[in-house]
Amino acid sequence: MKLLPLLLATTLPFAATNRPMRLTLEAPIEKWDEAIPLGNGLLGGLLWGQGKELHLSLDRGDRWTLRQRPIHARPEFNYATAAQEPRLADPFAGRDHGASLPLEPVAGELRGRLRAGQTLELRERSAARTLSYDPAALPQGREYFTLRSGLGNARAKFERAKTGRVAFLGGSITAMSGWRDLVMQDLRRRFPETKFDFIGAGIGSLGSVPHAFRLGRDVLSRGPIDLLFVEAAVNDASNIPDQPERMLRGLEGVVRHARTVNPLSDIVQMHFVMPEHMEAYRHGRVPVAIAQHEKVAAAYGHPSIDLAREVTERIAANQFTWADDFKNLHPSPFGHQVYAHSIARMLDAAFAGPPSPRSVPHPLPASPLDPNSYFRGRFGPLSDIRLVSGFTRETAWRPADGKATRAGFVDVPAVVGTQAGAEFEFTFEGTGAGLFVTSGPDAGVIEFSVDGGETRTVDTFTRWSRSLHLPWSVILDDQLAPGRHTVRVRLAGARNPASIGTALRVFHLLLN
Repeated sequence: MKLLPLLLATTLPFAATNRPMRLTLEAPIEKWDEAIPLGNGLLGGLLWGQGKELHLSLDRGDRWTLRQRPIHARPEFNYATAAQEPRLADPFAGRDHGASLPLEPVAGELRGRLRAGQTLELRERSAARTLSYDPAALPQGREYFTLRSGLGNARAKFERAKTGRVAFLGGSITAMSGWRDLVMQDLRRRFPETKFDFIGAGIGSLGSVPHAFRLGRDVLSRGPIDLLFVEAAVNDASNIPDQPERMLRGLEGVVRHARTVNPLSDIVQMHFVMPEHMEAYRHGRVPVAIAQHEKVAAAYGHPSIDLAREVTERIAANQFTWADDFKNLHPSPFGHQVYAHSIARMLDAAFAGPPSPRSVPHPLPASPLDPNSYFRGRFGPLSDIRLVSGFTRETAWRPADGKATRAGFVDVPAVVGTQAGAEFEFTFEGTGAGLFVTSGPDAGVIEFSVDGGETRTVDTFTRWSRSLHLPWSVILDDQLAPGRHTVRVRLAGARNPASIGTALRVFHLLLN
């Protein structure tokens, strides 16, 4: 192993000494997980590289974790003081960079090329920008939630029975560590004697339509639900932007199904933020997905929270920014805190005052908003598929191309076809049917007919399919007459220009 003539001097705040530490390192260190760790207990870096290239992968202990630290409990600790965000200053600012090491941010690290004899010094400095975010400071002087019938049944169950089953149904924002964890912590704090059964039913990329069909398996199968949090505004706007009727059918399917099974279930409907929602609000429009979902909340009388409007208005009031603070529709830890604070204020209002003397069943509207809503949605077994030609059954499907997958859609049974002309059929009772598939780089176009009728086509390739075998719901027909129907599916020879194949991989039948 040859020696890399590298001398690194670091001077960091909070260190035990101000004397620089000097290290001479053996090289090459080719992988980040064999790197030299440097840090002061708060700021940390992994130093590695080979040849003349230096990598310094940086992180701070307070930037990503959601665990409570002792300093966070001090009265003087708030977001305004915490937001003195440490930044890395360019140690060579104002100098001749030809005689120093240019630093370039690349994929979460600083990277540059070092010449023999050069030294590098990194110092932290606090950003000049301060934030004015205060959860209680409402930009328009009004809250972003509507309580309607409230959460009295859940409160009664938590306080009297000392048990509670709380489900979180959503997409990747619900699946990731963040607001959901904070709400669970909040409920445990409010009801310290209650034994909770928390159900995490978030699956990335899924909106209200697949939620309606998987509700039975992923949520209701665990037993009576006392409190259901559900979100789908982001994925509905992304996945089916031109199908507002299905946005309503999907969410009404979730709510009506849940209330049919347990009329005592309390439900909280959340509208998370995305740039398209913000743009609509800035132009005085309610985003289509949120408008459709609010129809359901109003009809069934459960609380809803418009977090998309809240974030838009707080940004307009200069309380924080999207680029530096909230970051993305998959929020930063700060963004998740904004969500959790808003939910906490709703819970404060819902749980204020004396508890109800008894639980009260929620009345179910006599008729659904849309008779084609998916309130009878369910998964049909793959065994109901009759293979005609070209399709096979795999007991534990896994992609051969090495592309990413999602949990629950890999190493599980699937009906798979890859060649044009392959066919299968299935028969069901109901008014609608579809397929739960994965849409990967080779996703194809399907041709289908119902009860021997006209042949229709659906392209199963999506804008995300190039790099991911994406779980995707394909509704074939949702406006059939009640009764028994037979669906035939065939792989077409035509394909999306961006697809590399004509494949179809089916994991569940979607039946309504």
